[in-house]
Amino acid sequence: MTSRPKSEGADADINPGSLVVRLLDLEPDSPLPDAERDVFRRRYSVLFAENGTSRRGGLGMVRRVSNAYGERLALKTLLDAGAEDLVATQSLTPGARDSAAIDGRRRDALLAAFKAEYEGQRALQGLGCVPKLYGWGVVDGLPAILMEWVEGETLEHAAKALAVDDAGRVSPPVAAAIGRDLFNVLAILASAPDPVVHRDISPANVMVRTSGRSLEQQVADSAFDLCLIDFGSSVVGMSSMGSLTRAGLAVRWATPDYAPPEMLTDDAPGVAELRRSPLIDVYAAASTAYELACGVPPFGSDGARDMAGLSPYRIKVDLDPADPILAHANAQALDATLLREPKVADAVAAAISDLPKAPTHEECSRDLGLVDARISEVLLDCLVSDQAARPSASDVACRLGVVAARYCENVGHALRGEPLEPREEALVGAAPLRARRVLRLVGYAACVAVTVAACAGFAAQLETRRAMALALPLVEGLVLRARGRSTLAGMIRGTAGVLFGAAAAGAILAQALPEGLAPASLVPVLLCACSGAWLPMAIDYATLSEGGARHESKPATAASGGAQSAATNDGARPVEDAQPAAANAAQPVDNAGEGA
Repeated sequence: MTSRPKSEGADADINPGSLVVRLLDLEPDSPLPDAERDVFRRRYSVLFAENGTSRRGGLGMVRRVSNAYGERLALKTLLDAGAEDLVATQSLTPGARDSAAIDGRRRDALLAAFKAEYEGQRALQGLGCVPKLYGWGVVDGLPAILMEWVEGETLEHAAKALAVDDAGRVSPPVAAAIGRDLFNVLAILASAPDPVVHRDISPANVMVRTSGRSLEQQVADSAFDLCLIDFGSSVVGMSSMGSLTRAGLAVRWATPDYAPPEMLTDDAPGVAELRRSPLIDVYAAASTAYELACGVPPFGSDGARDMAGLSPYRIKVDLDPADPILAHANAQALDATLLREPKVADAVAAAISDLPKAPTHEECSRDLGLVDARISEVLLDCLVSDQAARPSASDVACRLGVVAARYCENVGHALRGEPLEPREEALVGAAPLRARRVLRLVGYAACVAVTVAACAGFAAQLETRRAMALALPLVEGLVLRARGRSTLAGMIRGTAGVLFGAAAAGAILAQALPEGLAPASLVPVLLCACSGAWLPMAIDYATLSEGGARHESKPATAASGGAQSAATNDGARPVEDAQPAAANAAQPVDNAGEGA
Protein backbone atom coordinates (compact mmCIF):
# COMPACT_ATOMS: atom_id res chain seq x y z
CA MET A 1 0.00 0.00 0.00
CA THR A 2 2.58 2.50 -1.03
CA SER A 3 1.12 5.93 -1.64
CA ARG A 4 1.75 7.13 -5.19
CA PRO A 5 2.42 10.89 -5.32
CA LYS A 6 0.28 12.77 -7.79
CA SER A 7 1.76 15.32 -10.13
CA GLU A 8 2.29 18.88 -8.96
CA GLY A 9 -0.79 20.04 -10.85
CA ALA A 10 -3.13 17.32 -9.64
CA ASP A 11 -6.33 18.36 -7.97
CA ALA A 12 -6.39 17.95 -4.22
CA ASP A 13 -8.28 14.91 -3.04
CA ILE A 14 -9.28 16.21 0.37
CA ASN A 15 -12.09 15.01 2.61
CA PRO A 16 -14.18 18.08 3.49
CA GLY A 17 -14.41 16.83 7.08
CA SER A 18 -10.65 16.37 7.50
CA LEU A 19 -8.79 17.99 10.35
CA VAL A 20 -6.08 20.45 9.29
CA VAL A 21 -2.69 19.53 10.78
CA ARG A 22 0.27 21.91 10.64
CA LEU A 23 3.68 20.26 10.62
CA LEU A 24 6.17 22.85 11.85
CA ASP A 25 9.97 22.93 11.63
CA LEU A 26 9.81 20.22 8.97
CA GLU A 27 13.17 18.80 8.00
CA PRO A 28 13.53 16.31 5.12
CA ASP A 29 14.99 12.90 5.81
CA SER A 30 18.01 13.75 3.66
CA PRO A 31 19.71 17.14 3.10
CA LEU A 32 18.28 19.32 0.32
CA PRO A 33 19.43 22.63 -1.22
CA ASP A 34 17.67 25.63 0.30
CA ALA A 35 15.35 26.15 -2.69
CA GLU A 36 14.27 22.50 -2.78
CA ARG A 37 13.83 22.44 0.99
CA ASP A 38 11.43 25.40 0.78
CA VAL A 39 9.37 23.56 -1.87
CA PHE A 40 9.42 20.45 0.31
CA ARG A 41 8.11 22.36 3.31
CA ARG A 42 5.32 24.00 1.34
CA ARG A 43 4.30 20.60 0.01
CA TYR A 44 4.11 18.80 3.34
CA SER A 45 3.70 21.40 6.10
CA VAL A 46 -0.11 21.59 5.81
CA LEU A 47 -1.79 18.20 6.02
CA PHE A 48 -5.33 16.90 6.33
CA ALA A 49 -5.93 14.09 8.83
CA GLU A 50 -8.53 11.54 7.77
CA ASN A 51 -11.09 10.56 10.35
CA GLY A 52 -11.07 7.01 11.69
CA THR A 53 -7.52 6.18 10.61
CA SER A 54 -5.65 6.67 13.91
CA ARG A 55 -3.99 3.78 15.68
CA ARG A 56 -1.50 3.34 18.49
CA GLY A 57 1.97 2.48 17.24
CA GLY A 58 4.56 1.87 19.94
CA LEU A 59 5.78 5.29 21.12
CA GLY A 60 3.30 7.27 19.06
CA MET A 61 -0.09 7.63 17.43
CA VAL A 62 -0.24 7.05 13.67
CA ARG A 63 -2.78 8.84 11.48
CA ARG A 64 -3.38 8.75 7.75
CA VAL A 65 -3.05 12.22 6.29
CA SER A 66 -2.98 13.79 2.84
CA ASN A 67 -1.57 17.00 1.45
CA ALA A 68 -2.92 19.52 -1.03
CA TYR A 69 -1.70 17.32 -3.90
CA GLY A 70 -3.71 14.33 -2.73
CA GLU A 71 -0.70 12.29 -1.61
CA ARG A 72 -1.60 9.88 1.19
CA LEU A 73 0.96 9.77 3.97
CA ALA A 74 1.34 8.50 7.53
CA LEU A 75 1.96 10.95 10.36
CA LYS A 76 3.27 9.45 13.59
CA THR A 77 3.18 11.78 16.59
CA LEU A 78 4.77 11.03 19.95
CA LEU A 79 2.18 10.19 22.55
CA ASP A 80 1.75 13.10 24.95
CA ALA A 81 3.79 11.96 27.97
CA GLY A 82 4.26 15.24 29.77
CA ALA A 83 5.63 17.35 26.98
CA GLU A 84 3.59 20.27 28.27
CA ASP A 85 5.13 22.38 31.03
CA LEU A 86 4.85 20.94 34.52
CA VAL A 87 3.31 22.90 37.36
CA ALA A 88 5.81 25.33 38.87
CA THR A 89 7.96 23.38 41.25
CA GLN A 90 7.92 26.17 43.87
CA SER A 91 4.33 25.27 44.78
CA LEU A 92 5.03 21.56 45.13
CA THR A 93 5.83 19.58 48.23
CA PRO A 94 9.24 17.81 48.30
CA GLY A 95 7.60 14.50 47.41
CA ALA A 96 5.71 16.08 44.54
CA ARG A 97 8.93 17.69 43.29
CA ASP A 98 10.58 14.26 43.14
CA SER A 99 7.62 12.94 41.19
CA ALA A 100 7.78 15.87 38.78
CA ALA A 101 11.51 15.26 38.25
CA ILE A 102 10.82 11.62 37.40
CA ASP A 103 8.10 12.69 34.95
CA GLY A 104 10.56 15.07 33.35
CA ARG A 105 13.19 12.37 32.93
CA ARG A 106 10.56 10.04 31.53
CA ARG A 107 9.54 12.70 29.01
CA ASP A 108 13.16 13.29 27.99
CA ALA A 109 13.69 9.53 27.59
CA LEU A 110 10.60 9.22 25.40
CA LEU A 111 11.67 12.16 23.24
CA ALA A 112 15.13 10.65 22.79
CA ALA A 113 13.69 7.24 21.95
CA PHE A 114 11.28 8.72 19.40
CA LYS A 115 14.11 10.58 17.69
CA ALA A 116 16.21 7.42 17.72
CA GLU A 117 13.30 5.51 16.13
CA TYR A 118 13.37 7.99 13.28
CA GLU A 119 17.13 7.64 12.88
CA GLY A 120 16.90 3.87 12.86
CA GLN A 121 14.24 3.85 10.17
CA ARG A 122 16.26 6.37 8.17
CA ALA A 123 19.26 4.02 8.27
CA LEU A 124 17.23 1.48 6.28
CA GLN A 125 15.90 3.78 3.58
CA GLY A 126 16.20 2.37 0.08
CA LEU A 127 16.05 -1.27 1.21
CA GLY A 128 12.32 -1.64 0.53
CA CYS A 129 11.45 -3.36 3.80
CA VAL A 130 10.49 -0.24 5.78
CA PRO A 131 8.13 2.66 5.00
CA LYS A 132 9.67 5.52 3.04
CA LEU A 133 10.49 8.50 5.24
CA TYR A 134 9.70 12.07 4.25
CA GLY A 135 10.86 14.05 7.25
CA TRP A 136 10.74 15.11 10.89
CA GLY A 137 8.74 17.97 12.40
CA VAL A 138 6.57 19.14 15.27
CA VAL A 139 2.77 18.95 15.67
CA ASP A 140 1.16 20.78 18.57
CA GLY A 141 4.44 20.86 20.44
CA LEU A 142 5.10 17.14 20.00
CA PRO A 143 7.68 15.61 17.62
CA ALA A 144 6.29 13.86 14.55
CA ILE A 145 7.55 11.58 11.78
CA LEU A 146 6.15 11.91 8.26
CA MET A 147 6.38 8.73 6.15
CA GLU A 148 4.57 6.78 3.50
CA TRP A 149 1.20 5.24 4.22
CA VAL A 150 1.71 1.54 3.62
CA GLU A 151 -1.26 0.19 1.71
CA GLY A 152 -2.01 -3.26 3.00
CA GLU A 153 -2.60 -5.00 6.30
CA THR A 154 -0.68 -6.36 9.26
CA LEU A 155 0.09 -10.06 9.56
CA GLU A 156 -2.25 -10.00 12.55
CA HIS A 157 -5.17 -9.19 10.26
CA ALA A 158 -3.90 -11.11 7.24
CA ALA A 159 -3.73 -14.31 9.32
CA LYS A 160 -7.46 -14.09 9.94
CA ALA A 161 -8.16 -13.82 6.23
CA LEU A 162 -5.76 -16.69 5.42
CA ALA A 163 -6.89 -19.08 8.17
CA VAL A 164 -7.82 -22.55 6.91
CA ASP A 165 -9.46 -23.86 10.08
CA ASP A 166 -11.47 -22.68 13.08
CA ALA A 167 -8.32 -22.41 15.21
CA GLY A 168 -6.99 -19.60 12.98
CA ARG A 169 -4.10 -21.62 11.54
CA VAL A 170 -2.63 -20.62 8.20
CA SER A 171 -1.87 -23.30 5.62
CA PRO A 172 1.59 -24.74 6.50
CA PRO A 173 3.24 -23.96 3.14
CA VAL A 174 1.87 -20.40 3.31
CA ALA A 175 3.18 -20.00 6.87
CA ALA A 176 6.58 -21.29 5.69
CA ALA A 177 6.64 -18.84 2.77
CA ILE A 178 5.69 -15.88 4.97
CA GLY A 179 8.32 -16.97 7.50
CA ARG A 180 10.93 -17.23 4.74
CA ASP A 181 10.21 -13.70 3.51
CA LEU A 182 10.14 -12.31 7.06
CA PHE A 183 13.54 -13.81 7.83
CA ASN A 184 14.84 -12.46 4.52
CA VAL A 185 13.80 -9.00 5.72
CA LEU A 186 15.70 -9.57 8.97
CA ALA A 187 18.75 -10.66 6.98
CA ILE A 188 18.54 -7.35 5.09
CA LEU A 189 18.42 -5.43 8.39
CA ALA A 190 21.45 -7.29 9.69
CA SER A 191 23.46 -6.66 6.51
CA ALA A 192 22.64 -2.95 6.14
CA PRO A 193 25.54 -0.45 6.27
CA ASP A 194 24.24 0.49 9.73
CA PRO A 195 22.74 -2.81 10.95
CA VAL A 196 19.41 -2.44 12.72
CA VAL A 197 17.79 -4.74 15.27
CA HIS A 198 14.02 -4.15 15.41
CA ARG A 199 13.46 -5.82 18.82
CA ASP A 200 9.66 -5.88 18.59
CA ILE A 201 8.85 -8.21 15.71
CA SER A 202 5.23 -9.34 16.06
CA PRO A 203 2.21 -9.93 13.78
CA ALA A 204 1.09 -6.36 14.53
CA ASN A 205 4.42 -4.88 13.40
CA VAL A 206 4.77 -6.68 10.07
CA MET A 207 2.77 -5.35 7.13
CA VAL A 208 1.85 -7.16 3.92
CA ARG A 209 1.88 -4.56 1.17
CA THR A 210 -1.03 -4.92 -1.26
CA SER A 211 -0.48 -1.92 -3.53
CA GLY A 212 1.23 -4.02 -6.21
CA ARG A 213 -0.35 -7.44 -5.68
CA SER A 214 -3.38 -8.46 -3.68
CA LEU A 215 -3.04 -10.78 -0.72
CA GLU A 216 -4.61 -13.57 -2.76
CA GLN A 217 -2.06 -13.09 -5.55
CA GLN A 218 0.80 -13.22 -3.07
CA VAL A 219 -0.54 -16.48 -1.66
CA ALA A 220 -0.84 -17.91 -5.17
CA ASP A 221 2.71 -16.78 -6.00
CA SER A 222 4.05 -18.00 -2.62
CA ALA A 223 5.90 -14.67 -2.37
CA PHE A 224 5.00 -11.93 0.10
CA ASP A 225 5.82 -8.21 0.04
CA LEU A 226 6.54 -7.57 3.72
CA CYS A 227 7.32 -4.29 5.44
CA LEU A 228 8.36 -3.71 9.06
CA ILE A 229 6.80 -0.89 11.05
CA ASP A 230 7.20 0.54 14.58
CA PHE A 231 10.93 0.92 15.17
CA GLY A 232 10.38 2.35 18.65
CA SER A 233 12.39 -0.39 20.38
CA SER A 234 15.13 -0.78 17.80
CA VAL A 235 18.87 -0.30 17.97
CA VAL A 236 21.21 0.89 15.23
CA GLY A 237 24.67 -0.56 15.48
CA MET A 238 25.62 -0.26 19.13
CA SER A 239 23.29 2.67 19.91
CA SER A 240 20.28 2.10 22.13
CA MET A 241 16.98 3.27 20.63
CA GLY A 242 14.28 3.10 23.20
CA SER A 243 14.70 0.12 25.46
CA LEU A 244 13.79 2.61 28.20
CA THR A 245 14.40 0.31 31.12
CA ARG A 246 16.57 2.38 33.40
CA ALA A 247 15.16 3.72 36.68
CA GLY A 248 11.67 2.62 35.74
CA LEU A 249 11.24 5.65 33.48
CA ALA A 250 9.21 3.75 30.91
CA VAL A 251 8.12 0.30 29.91
CA ARG A 252 9.89 -1.92 27.41
CA TRP A 253 8.14 -2.05 24.09
CA ALA A 254 8.93 -5.69 23.33
CA THR A 255 5.74 -7.75 23.11
CA PRO A 256 5.98 -10.61 25.67
CA ASP A 257 4.24 -13.21 23.48
CA TYR A 258 7.00 -12.95 20.87
CA ALA A 259 10.04 -11.46 22.63
CA PRO A 260 13.00 -13.61 23.69
CA PRO A 261 13.80 -13.92 27.40
CA GLU A 262 16.63 -11.38 27.29
CA MET A 263 14.08 -8.67 26.39
CA LEU A 264 11.91 -9.55 29.39
CA THR A 265 14.35 -9.04 32.25
CA ASP A 266 16.96 -6.56 33.42
CA ASP A 267 18.77 -9.05 35.62
CA ALA A 268 20.31 -11.54 33.16
CA PRO A 269 24.14 -11.43 32.95
CA GLY A 270 25.29 -9.23 30.08
CA VAL A 271 21.72 -8.27 29.19
CA ALA A 272 22.76 -4.91 27.69
CA GLU A 273 24.98 -6.67 25.16
CA LEU A 274 22.40 -9.38 24.48
CA ARG A 275 19.83 -6.73 23.61
CA ARG A 276 21.90 -5.47 20.69
CA SER A 277 22.00 -8.83 18.90
CA PRO A 278 20.01 -9.53 15.71
CA LEU A 279 19.24 -12.95 17.25
CA ILE A 280 16.56 -11.14 19.27
CA ASP A 281 14.64 -10.68 16.02
CA VAL A 282 15.23 -14.32 15.06
CA TYR A 283 13.38 -15.48 18.20
CA ALA A 284 10.52 -13.00 17.73
CA ALA A 285 10.12 -13.75 14.02
CA ALA A 286 10.02 -17.49 14.75
CA SER A 287 7.33 -16.84 17.37
CA THR A 288 5.38 -14.87 14.77
CA ALA A 289 5.66 -17.64 12.17
CA TYR A 290 4.76 -20.20 14.85
CA GLU A 291 1.53 -18.32 15.57
CA LEU A 292 0.69 -18.20 11.86
CA ALA A 293 1.15 -21.97 11.57
CA CYS A 294 -0.39 -22.99 14.92
CA GLY A 295 -2.92 -20.24 15.66
CA VAL A 296 -1.33 -19.40 19.03
CA PRO A 297 2.07 -18.09 20.17
CA PRO A 298 4.66 -20.68 21.27
CA PHE A 299 3.82 -20.29 24.97
CA GLY A 300 0.16 -19.43 24.58
CA SER A 301 -1.56 -22.81 24.63
CA ASP A 302 -0.08 -24.76 27.53
CA GLY A 303 -1.63 -22.88 30.44
CA ALA A 304 1.69 -21.32 31.39
CA ARG A 305 0.08 -17.90 31.73
CA ASP A 306 -2.10 -19.18 34.54
CA MET A 307 0.78 -20.53 36.61
CA ALA A 308 0.90 -18.40 39.74
CA GLY A 309 4.02 -16.35 40.22
CA LEU A 310 5.64 -17.33 36.92
CA SER A 311 6.79 -14.28 34.96
CA PRO A 312 6.99 -14.21 31.15
CA TYR A 313 10.78 -14.37 31.51
CA ARG A 314 10.68 -17.48 33.70
CA ILE A 315 8.13 -19.13 31.39
CA LYS A 316 10.47 -18.75 28.43
CA VAL A 317 13.55 -19.84 30.35
CA ASP A 318 12.10 -22.72 32.38
CA LEU A 319 9.55 -24.17 29.93
CA ASP A 320 9.72 -25.49 26.40
CA PRO A 321 7.44 -24.07 23.70
CA ALA A 322 4.18 -25.94 23.27
CA ASP A 323 4.41 -28.78 20.73
CA PRO A 324 3.44 -27.24 17.37
CA ILE A 325 0.01 -28.34 16.14
CA LEU A 326 -0.42 -27.34 12.51
CA ALA A 327 -3.54 -27.29 10.37
CA HIS A 328 -3.34 -30.92 9.18
CA ALA A 329 -3.25 -32.41 12.68
CA ASN A 330 -7.05 -32.62 12.95
CA ALA A 331 -7.99 -35.67 10.88
CA GLN A 332 -11.72 -35.11 11.34
CA ALA A 333 -11.49 -31.60 9.85
CA LEU A 334 -9.02 -32.54 7.11
CA ASP A 335 -11.54 -32.33 4.26
CA ALA A 336 -12.63 -28.84 5.30
CA THR A 337 -9.01 -27.75 5.67
CA LEU A 338 -8.00 -29.05 2.23
CA LEU A 339 -10.93 -27.19 0.67
CA ARG A 340 -9.08 -23.99 1.60
CA GLU A 341 -5.69 -25.29 0.43
CA PRO A 342 -6.06 -25.95 -3.31
CA LYS A 343 -2.36 -26.61 -3.93
CA VAL A 344 -2.07 -29.09 -1.07
CA ALA A 345 -5.37 -30.73 -2.06
CA ASP A 346 -4.09 -31.21 -5.62
CA ALA A 347 -0.87 -32.77 -4.29
CA VAL A 348 -2.87 -35.16 -2.09
CA ALA A 349 -5.15 -36.13 -4.98
CA ALA A 350 -2.21 -36.78 -7.30
CA ALA A 351 -0.44 -38.94 -4.71
CA ILE A 352 -3.39 -41.14 -3.72
CA SER A 353 -4.30 -41.74 -7.35
CA ASP A 354 -1.14 -43.92 -7.51
CA LEU A 355 -2.07 -46.00 -4.46
CA PRO A 356 -4.06 -49.26 -4.53
CA LYS A 357 -6.36 -47.86 -1.85
CA ALA A 358 -6.99 -44.44 -0.41
CA PRO A 359 -5.43 -43.64 2.95
CA THR A 360 -7.82 -43.00 5.82
CA HIS A 361 -8.14 -39.49 7.17
CA GLU A 362 -5.98 -40.48 10.14
CA GLU A 363 -3.27 -41.87 7.87
CA CYS A 364 -3.38 -38.87 5.55
CA SER A 365 -3.21 -36.49 8.52
CA ARG A 366 -0.25 -38.43 9.90
CA ASP A 367 1.64 -38.31 6.60
CA LEU A 368 0.97 -34.62 6.04
CA GLY A 369 2.26 -34.18 9.58
CA LEU A 370 5.63 -35.57 8.44
CA VAL A 371 5.91 -32.71 5.96
CA ASP A 372 4.60 -30.13 8.44
CA ALA A 373 7.17 -31.30 10.98
CA ARG A 374 9.94 -29.80 8.86
CA ILE A 375 8.44 -26.35 9.45
CA SER A 376 8.13 -27.04 13.18
CA GLU A 377 11.76 -28.16 13.42
CA VAL A 378 13.05 -24.97 11.82
CA LEU A 379 10.98 -22.73 14.12
CA LEU A 380 11.77 -24.65 17.31
CA ASP A 381 15.49 -24.32 16.56
CA CYS A 382 15.00 -20.53 16.89
CA LEU A 383 12.93 -20.65 20.10
CA VAL A 384 15.73 -21.47 22.52
CA SER A 385 16.46 -19.30 25.54
CA ASP A 386 20.22 -19.40 24.90
CA GLN A 387 20.75 -16.60 22.40
CA ALA A 388 24.03 -18.02 21.10
CA ALA A 389 22.31 -21.28 20.10
CA ARG A 390 19.89 -19.62 17.68
CA PRO A 391 20.58 -19.74 13.93
CA SER A 392 21.05 -16.59 11.89
CA ALA A 393 18.15 -15.01 10.01
CA SER A 394 19.70 -15.88 6.64
CA ASP A 395 20.06 -19.55 7.62
CA VAL A 396 16.43 -19.74 8.74
CA ALA A 397 15.26 -18.03 5.56
CA CYS A 398 17.16 -20.60 3.49
CA ARG A 399 15.72 -23.56 5.39
CA LEU A 400 12.14 -22.28 5.28
CA GLY A 401 12.60 -21.52 1.58
CA VAL A 402 13.52 -25.15 0.93
CA VAL A 403 10.53 -26.38 2.94
CA ALA A 404 8.11 -24.03 1.15
CA ALA A 405 9.46 -24.82 -2.32
CA ARG A 406 9.33 -28.60 -1.86
CA TYR A 407 6.18 -28.80 0.26
CA CYS A 408 3.70 -30.16 -2.31
CA GLU A 409 6.33 -32.49 -3.77
CA ASN A 410 6.96 -33.87 -0.29
CA VAL A 411 3.24 -34.40 0.27
CA GLY A 412 3.41 -36.90 -2.58
CA HIS A 413 6.54 -38.53 -1.18
CA ALA A 414 5.03 -38.90 2.28
CA LEU A 415 1.76 -40.42 1.04
CA ARG A 416 3.64 -42.86 -1.20
CA GLY A 417 6.00 -43.93 1.58
CA GLU A 418 9.08 -42.34 0.02
CA PRO A 419 11.81 -40.29 1.74
CA LEU A 420 11.18 -36.56 1.80
CA GLU A 421 13.28 -34.32 -0.41
CA PRO A 422 15.75 -32.79 -0.24
CA ARG A 423 17.70 -34.86 2.24
CA GLU A 424 19.35 -33.53 5.37
CA GLU A 425 21.99 -31.40 3.63
CA ALA A 426 19.47 -28.78 2.53
CA LEU A 427 17.94 -28.44 5.98
CA VAL A 428 20.64 -29.12 8.55
CA GLY A 429 23.84 -28.44 6.62
CA ALA A 430 26.63 -30.56 5.22
CA ALA A 431 28.48 -31.22 8.50
CA PRO A 432 25.70 -33.22 10.19
CA LEU A 433 25.14 -35.06 6.91
CA ARG A 434 28.80 -36.05 6.73
CA ALA A 435 28.62 -37.19 10.36
CA ARG A 436 25.70 -39.45 9.53
CA ARG A 437 27.51 -40.89 6.53
CA VAL A 438 30.60 -41.60 8.63
CA LEU A 439 28.38 -43.25 11.25
CA ARG A 440 26.83 -45.49 8.61
CA LEU A 441 30.20 -46.50 7.16
CA VAL A 442 31.67 -47.27 10.59
CA GLY A 443 28.57 -49.25 11.49
CA TYR A 444 28.71 -51.22 8.25
CA ALA A 445 32.39 -52.03 8.74
CA ALA A 446 31.86 -53.16 12.35
CA CYS A 447 28.96 -55.40 11.36
CA VAL A 448 30.93 -57.02 8.55
CA ALA A 449 34.00 -57.57 10.75
CA VAL A 450 32.06 -59.17 13.59
CA THR A 451 29.98 -61.35 11.28
CA VAL A 452 32.96 -62.58 9.24
CA ALA A 453 35.02 -63.33 12.34
CA ALA A 454 32.19 -65.23 14.02
CA CYS A 455 31.14 -67.24 11.00
CA ALA A 456 34.53 -67.96 9.42
CA GLY A 457 35.56 -70.68 11.84
CA PHE A 458 32.22 -72.43 11.65
CA ALA A 459 31.97 -72.15 7.85
CA ALA A 460 35.41 -73.74 7.46
CA GLN A 461 33.98 -76.99 8.78
CA LEU A 462 31.23 -77.12 6.14
CA GLU A 463 31.10 -77.63 2.45
CA THR A 464 31.44 -74.34 0.60
CA ARG A 465 28.01 -74.81 -0.97
CA ARG A 466 26.41 -75.36 2.42
CA ALA A 467 28.30 -72.48 4.07
CA MET A 468 26.78 -70.04 1.58
CA ALA A 469 23.48 -70.51 3.42
CA LEU A 470 24.81 -68.08 6.06
CA ALA A 471 24.22 -65.30 3.54
CA LEU A 472 20.47 -66.01 3.36
CA PRO A 473 19.47 -63.61 6.22
CA LEU A 474 21.22 -60.73 4.46
CA VAL A 475 19.86 -61.61 1.00
CA GLU A 476 16.27 -62.13 2.19
CA GLY A 477 16.40 -58.96 4.27
CA LEU A 478 17.62 -56.81 1.39
CA VAL A 479 15.10 -58.31 -1.05
CA LEU A 480 12.10 -57.69 1.18
CA ARG A 481 13.27 -54.27 2.27
CA ALA A 482 13.69 -53.24 -1.38
CA ARG A 483 13.98 -49.46 -1.61
CA GLY A 484 12.53 -48.67 1.81
CA ARG A 485 15.86 -47.85 3.48
CA SER A 486 14.46 -44.86 5.35
CA THR A 487 10.88 -46.00 6.00
CA LEU A 488 9.35 -47.91 8.86
CA ALA A 489 7.60 -50.25 6.46
CA GLY A 490 10.92 -51.09 4.79
CA MET A 491 12.51 -51.71 8.18
CA ILE A 492 9.71 -54.12 9.17
CA ARG A 493 9.90 -55.98 5.86
CA GLY A 494 13.68 -56.22 6.11
CA THR A 495 13.48 -57.61 9.66
CA ALA A 496 10.98 -60.24 8.52
CA GLY A 497 13.30 -61.15 5.65
CA VAL A 498 16.26 -61.56 8.01
CA LEU A 499 14.27 -63.88 10.27
CA PHE A 500 12.96 -65.87 7.32
CA GLY A 501 16.48 -66.19 5.89
CA ALA A 502 17.84 -67.31 9.28
CA ALA A 503 15.20 -70.03 9.52
CA ALA A 504 16.02 -71.24 6.00
CA ALA A 505 19.76 -71.16 6.71
CA GLY A 506 19.27 -73.14 9.94
CA ALA A 507 17.30 -75.83 8.12
CA ILE A 508 19.98 -76.18 5.43
CA LEU A 509 22.93 -76.24 7.82
CA ALA A 510 21.28 -78.69 10.23
CA GLN A 511 21.33 -81.32 7.50
CA ALA A 512 25.08 -80.92 6.89
CA LEU A 513 26.51 -80.71 10.38
CA PRO A 514 29.80 -82.63 10.80
CA GLU A 515 29.88 -85.42 13.33
CA GLY A 516 30.45 -84.16 16.84
CA LEU A 517 28.54 -80.88 16.32
CA ALA A 518 25.15 -80.63 17.98
CA PRO A 519 22.29 -78.63 16.32
CA ALA A 520 22.54 -76.17 19.23
CA SER A 521 25.91 -75.07 17.90
CA LEU A 522 24.05 -73.38 15.04
CA VAL A 523 22.42 -70.84 17.35
CA PRO A 524 25.48 -68.54 17.89
CA VAL A 525 26.48 -68.54 14.25
CA LEU A 526 22.89 -67.83 13.10
CA LEU A 527 22.65 -64.99 15.59
CA CYS A 528 25.84 -63.52 14.15
CA ALA A 529 24.51 -63.88 10.61
CA CYS A 530 21.22 -62.21 11.62
CA SER A 531 23.03 -59.39 13.41
CA GLY A 532 25.29 -58.79 10.45
CA ALA A 533 22.24 -58.52 8.18
CA TRP A 534 19.88 -56.58 10.48
CA LEU A 535 22.17 -54.00 12.09
CA PRO A 536 23.06 -52.22 8.80
CA MET A 537 19.34 -51.93 8.09
CA ALA A 538 18.79 -50.43 11.54
CA ILE A 539 21.65 -48.01 10.92
CA ASP A 540 20.10 -46.97 7.59
CA TYR A 541 16.73 -46.37 9.19
CA ALA A 542 18.16 -44.44 12.14
CA THR A 543 20.32 -42.13 10.01
CA LEU A 544 18.09 -41.66 6.97
CA SER A 545 14.58 -41.88 8.37
CA GLU A 546 12.15 -38.96 8.16
CA GLY A 547 9.93 -40.65 10.75
CA GLY A 548 8.50 -43.35 8.56
CA ALA A 549 5.69 -43.07 6.04
CA ARG A 550 2.53 -45.10 6.08
CA HIS A 551 1.68 -46.16 2.56
CA GLU A 552 3.46 -48.18 -0.07
CA SER A 553 3.50 -46.99 -3.63
CA LYS A 554 2.24 -49.85 -5.79
CA PRO A 555 0.79 -49.82 -9.28
CA ALA A 556 -2.98 -49.58 -9.13
CA THR A 557 -4.80 -52.52 -10.63
CA ALA A 558 -8.21 -52.76 -12.17
CA ALA A 559 -9.25 -55.00 -9.33
CA SER A 560 -8.50 -52.31 -6.81
CA GLY A 561 -11.19 -50.11 -8.26
CA GLY A 562 -9.13 -46.99 -7.60
CA ALA A 563 -8.87 -44.93 -4.46
CA GLN A 564 -12.56 -44.30 -4.00
CA SER A 565 -13.71 -47.92 -3.93
CA ALA A 566 -10.98 -49.16 -1.59
CA ALA A 567 -11.80 -50.43 1.87
CA THR A 568 -10.83 -48.31 4.86
CA ASN A 569 -8.81 -49.24 7.91
CA ASP A 570 -9.95 -49.01 11.52
CA GLY A 571 -13.34 -47.73 10.48
CA ALA A 572 -12.01 -44.40 9.26
CA ARG A 573 -13.29 -42.79 6.10
CA PRO A 574 -10.98 -42.66 3.05
CA VAL A 575 -9.77 -39.39 1.61
CA GLU A 576 -11.74 -39.90 -1.54
CA ASP A 577 -12.73 -36.49 -2.81
CA ALA A 578 -9.39 -34.72 -2.86
CA GLN A 579 -9.65 -33.76 -6.52
CA PRO A 580 -13.09 -32.13 -6.25
CA ALA A 581 -11.88 -30.47 -3.07
CA ALA A 582 -8.97 -28.98 -4.96
CA ALA A 583 -11.27 -27.68 -7.64
CA ASN A 584 -13.47 -25.93 -5.11
CA ALA A 585 -10.79 -24.84 -2.67
CA ALA A 586 -9.85 -21.50 -4.20
CA GLN A 587 -12.18 -19.09 -2.46
CA PRO A 588 -11.67 -15.33 -2.55
CA VAL A 589 -10.10 -13.96 0.62
CA ASP A 590 -11.48 -10.61 1.72
CA ASN A 591 -8.93 -7.92 2.38
CA ALA A 592 -8.60 -7.38 6.09
CA GLY A 593 -8.31 -3.63 5.80
CA GLU A 594 -5.53 -1.12 6.02
CA GLY A 595 -2.79 -0.51 8.52
CA ALA A 596 -0.12 2.03 8.95
